[in-house]
Amino acid sequence: MTAEKLLNRVEKYKELGDGRWVAVCPAHSDRSPSLHITEKADGVVLIHCKAGCGATEVLDAVNLNYDDLYPETHYRQESRRRVSQSTADEFVIELWEHDRALGRVPSRGDKERFRDALRRVSEGNGFVSKVIEEATKIHPA
Repeated sequence: MTAEKLLNRVEKYKELGDGRWVAVCPAHSDRSPSLHITEKADGVVLIHCKAGCGATEVLDAVNLNYDDLYPETHYRQESRRRVSQSTADEFVIELWEHDRALGRVPSRGDKERFRDALRRVSEGNGFVSKVIEEATKIHPA
């Protein structure tokens, strides 16, 4: 996105210099412009409301989202990466142990995700299989 897409959706704005504007914030009843908009050289658009509105509030008010603040470039597409299944499984297991230590009772779905993650992580590991059995006994689904 260029800043122009955002500027076209606000009521009033004024250019402050090269790639910088101030506009009436659409997220609150603004009497004087408090929304600062900057388009960086790489095409990223920065927004900041001096009255304290969050970026999400501003974007929601003009029917945009965070992705609209970034240009569609090869760099952006390459920088997105998926989390591997093993990393996700480790996170599920760690979260389970954390909640259990705090005495929180997990939902049925959380129990199933925990068991599935443990099974994937433990493939061929007898010790972890015993942990799965113990977790099942302590917290039956």
